[in-house]
Amino acid sequence: MKKSNFLSKLKTEKKLELVEQSNSISKSYGLKSVECKEERIDKQYYVTPMQNSSSTKDSSKELIRLANKFILEIESYKTQLKLLDIKKIREEIEKI
Repeated sequence: MKKSNFLSKLKTEKKLELVEQSNSISKSYGLKSVECKEERIDKQYYVTPMQNSSSTKDSSKELIRLANKFILEIESYKTQLKLLDIKKIREEIEKI
């Protein structure tokens, strides 16, 4: 895992902390990603007439498509993670 200055800064500021595995936290983040996507869909309707061009609609549709694809890829990755993989990731984060 590549060392991240951003993560190092968060750890220094005591804003990054490893926690025990939690299905409720995992579900909460999954729900937040869906809510965020829905909010993005809702906000695309609150644009000025000039912004409501076909290119804006097309780009909004593309962003939603990419967000859905990303969510599916993350879900797939989560289901394929093994305990050993999780342990290695945690060890890498602890090194930061």
